[in-house]
Amino acid sequence: MFGRKERKRAFVREPLSDLEDLRDDCIALFLDSGMTQKDIHAAGGPTPATISKWLYKETRFPRLDTIRSFMLAVGYDLAPMPRWAIEEQRRRPIEERLQLRTSILGQPRMPKKGKK
Repeated sequence: MFGRKERKRAFVREPLSDLEDLRDDCIALFLDSGMTQKDIHAAGGPTPATISKWLYKETRFPRLDTIRSFMLAVGYDLAPMPRWAIEEQRRRPIEERLQLRTSILGQPRMPKKGKK
């Protein structure tokens, strides 16, 4: 008598690699800054809980305004760059990029994850 309706499916977002790359850059900046999560929050950045979720990659879709506030707190900013320069940088072998970064900033160390 009554037709069965199909069940609605939950919306699934595809990961945005550019946002994940920005999140990973923020992780590197955090490790290199020598600041604590509380220091970053006190300087106008995101909460320590947000930073912790980034560190352990629990956040898949970080908000751009949160990324920018984080970067400003550690002394960086987002700026437009010509696409060719970005692509040229990405074409460099990862080993070369890591070697350059390590020679300038030293070896980053991951903080231990606290208990929940």
